[in-house]
Amino acid sequence: MKILINSTNSLKGGSLQVALSYVREFVKFTDNEYYFFMAPEASSQINKKEYPENFHFFPFSHHITSIVKRIATIRLMDRLEKEIQPHCVITPFGPSYWTPEHPHLVGFGRGYYIYPESPFFRNINTSLTVKIKFLKVIHRYFFRANSDYYYVESEDARKRLSLFLGRDLSNIFVLPNTYHPAFNLPTTPIRNFLPPRKKNEIRLLTLSAYYPHKNLEVIPEVLKFLKKKSDFCYVFILTIDNETFNRKFSCFKNNIINLGPIPIDLCPKLYEESDIMFLPTLIEIFTASYPESMKMKKPILTSDLSFAREICGDAAGFFNPSDPEEIADMIIRVVQDHDYRKSLIHKGESRLIDFETPESRVRKLLAICTQISGEVN
Repeated sequence: MKILINSTNSLKGGSLQVALSYVREFVKFTDNEYYFFMAPEASSQINKKEYPENFHFFPFSHHITSIVKRIATIRLMDRLEKEIQPHCVITPFGPSYWTPEHPHLVGFGRGYYIYPESPFFRNINTSLTVKIKFLKVIHRYFFRANSDYYYVESEDARKRLSLFLGRDLSNIFVLPNTYHPAFNLPTTPIRNFLPPRKKNEIRLLTLSAYYPHKNLEVIPEVLKFLKKKSDFCYVFILTIDNETFNRKFSCFKNNIINLGPIPIDLCPKLYEESDIMFLPTLIEIFTASYPESMKMKKPILTSDLSFAREICGDAAGFFNPSDPEEIADMIIRVVQDHDYRKSLIHKGESRLIDFETPESRVRKLLAICTQISGEVN
């Protein structure tokens, strides 16, 4: 089977991580030919010489998300598709701005379109509300126009997406997410990301690109309560772009360290140097940070929302993401209550068994491709 993976719109965060995970795991399934359309961000993290002859990489110098270059990019993609004649096209994270001729499977991960009850919408200004409503209409159009089939990461999201797009449930598949295969490898022996620890320093890691729904702006407010209530030195570790960090968090550099975007292969090392995984998000469908933390034996502190409880079960400490004092109290509890912290880690290890492995996830993805293409692999 010929499989074309379109990651020309995978620029950062979870969408980029998923695309890179597919590249690595497809190596284990040798009966297929794989063709990758890659944006610069994905292409720069791939050493093409490491892959066998059934892997074909097509680096694109421009993103398909660029309106100025979109027409030229689409023409090139059309030409390449005609030459390849794939049995199935996968866009790991939609919407796709390209309409392939062959069966097209598109990933959906835009939770703010299908979870209108999220507290995220109570915390944003009018201009952002208007922007999201506008993008919701535009993206809904492209999801409907350019996709034949969809996959999401939970059954609840599948039902909500069916209503949002007006598509039959039979066209929407559930493909649970998991940690990147890099977390199965020995930690790369490189220099430390972080400076030497200060006395009584506690490091809280938020491994994510910057998005408004990640609710990172709550961190300075949390720090105020931590300083009042605890003698420990709390340091929050971010991996957002430096321009955003300087604009929003530059006054807190003593307690917030930004490392900028980190290549996925180096993320396990960053977990090793941290103490707690901290995610105050307001809305998600899934985040790989949860299984990554379980894999790295780090306690999870996250928002008390339905998606987080569905994924983590009792393997996380939950808080109201809109209440910085409650967040601070939960952090202090995990730091000071050793039994509670060990319990979270142990429950995370047990919970990890319920997740797909990177290999089993890709096996299910290939089974979907076989089903929608009519091919017998």
